[in-house]
Amino acid sequence: MSHRYYFKMFKNEPDVLTVPDVVRLLQFGKNTVYSLIKEGRISSIKQGKKIIVPKVCLVEFLTNAGNYQTPSPTVPNNLWTYEDDCDSVGVAREPEGQLQKKGA
Repeated sequence: MSHRYYFKMFKNEPDVLTVPDVVRLLQFGKNTVYSLIKEGRISSIKQGKKIIVPKVCLVEFLTNAGNYQTPSPTVPNNLWTYEDDCDSVGVAREPEGQLQKKGA
């Protein structure tokens, strides 16, 4: 989504947000927001003990494609029903020619 979309969405919000405002807008947990700020993924300004986030920085975080997870090509979407490894949910198949008797 574009910067314009987010600015329109946040048009009634103040230009400078507090951490509780960011938590409310992103619907993330408070600890997650503090971690994102500490990692520098959400730019912020520290004034004494208070942390403020300019609305521009929040929009930049939301439009940065590096902040989104992409599906991994090596991990199946659903490990429990992955056809190459299981016959059905939770029942693993033995590879052909690999059956061994117990105690052998």
